Amino acid sequence: MSIGIGENLLLARIASRKAKPAGSYHLVLSDAPSFLAPLPLDMIWGVGYATKKKAEEKLSINTIGDLQPHSKSALVKVFGPAMGEKLYKAAKGLDDSKLQPDQKRKSVSAEINVCSSHEQQLKLHN
Repeated sequence: MSIGIGENLLLARIASRKAKPAGSYHLVLSDAPSFLAPLPLDMIWGVGYATKKKAEEKLSINTIGDLQPHSKSALVKVFGPAMGEKLYKAAKGLDDSKLQPDQKRKSVSAEINVCSSHEQQLKLHN
């Protein structure tokens, strides 16, 4: 189990990815802009293929850090009011979405990693 700790959902989600495998990580808000800067844009919850493609084509944005110099109005103009504001805030490590513990799950996923003894031997020799 990995544990991510942050002052908001965005930071907690990204901290939990940093904590993998089986660790913990606390991402504080003051460190967020520099920590987030090299990460790909789709690390932001809700950013998918279409938003990522639009960001690359219209503003040459590939990372969260590439968002940071852009004004909120510039991002709203390209992405619309909701996504533009979300991207603007995320680049600064801000997220005002609320945790919804009673929300019914729409899907369940699991990830299994298997390494055969042959693969382990190859890794040891390389």
